Amino acid sequence: MTADLLGHRVVLRRRVGSRDGRPVFADILGRLTEVADDAVVIRRDDGTMVTVPAAEVHRLRPVPPGRTEIFALERVANAGWPAPETEPLGEWLLRAGEGWTRRANSALVLGDPGCPLPEALARVRTFYERRGLPPRLAVPLPAMAAVDHAAQRAGFRHDVVTEVLVAPARPAPPDPDLRLAPRPDADWAAVYQNRGVPPVAAGILTGPPVVIFGSLVLDGTTVAIGRAVVDSGWVGVAAV
Repeated sequence: MTADLLGHRVVLRRRVGSRDGRPVFADILGRLTEVADDAVVIRRDDGTMVTVPAAEVHRLRPVPPGRTEIFALERVANAGWPAPETEPLGEWLLRAGEGWTRRANSALVLGDPGCPLPEALARVRTFYERRGLPPRLAVPLPAMAAVDHAAQRAGFRHDVVTEVLVAPARPAPPDPDLRLAPRPDADWAAVYQNRGVPPVAAGILTGPPVVIFGSLVLDGTTVAIGRAVVDSGWVGVAAV
C-alpha cells in the first residue's frame, strides 16, 4: 500500500469476513484518491467513494490503462498541441504544421482508419509528401501494436519513443519567482529549445482554449520555462 499509487487506477482486495475458518475477500476497482495510516479511499467508475480500513486491505495493485483510457488521454494530448491543419482518416487524424514538432506533423493512430491498413498507410504517405513533409505515425503502444508492426513492414522506421507520464495534481503555494502569462513573451521564447517561436509555433502553442506559460525568473533573468494546458479535467505540461 503506497502513496505512489495516488490518482492511479487500482484494484484493492479487502477482507470482508470468514467462512469455515478461511478469510473471504472482495475486490474493489477504481481510482485511489486517498491514503492514510488508518484507511484508503477508492473512487469507483460510477463515482461512488469507498473507504476501506487499513486493517481490511489484503492487497493493492495498479491496473494498467486499457485501450479506452489510452485513446482518451491521447485525444486530450492532441487537443493540447493542436496542429493548424488536420484531416480525419477514419478514427485516425492526419496532422500538419509546416514541420514544426513531430507531434503536430504526424498521423495520430487511434482505432480504425476506415479502410484496409495498407491503404491507410499509403494515404498517410501521400498526405505528408504533398506537403513536403516526411510521413510519420504517432502510435500509442501497446494499444495499436498491430499498426506498429504493419508500418514497419511497409517501410516506416522508429524515430523516437515518447513516454506520456501521469500523476495526480496537488495544490502548492505560489512561487514569487514564477511568472504566468497567457502568451509566450520574448524571454520565454529565448529559453525554449527551438530558440524562438515562429508564427506556426505560436499558433500551436497558444491554440488551446485554456493555456498558460510559466517562467521562473531569478535576478531578472528567465532561467526556466514551462507550458500547461487544461482540457477535460487534465493538466498537460510540456515545453519544460
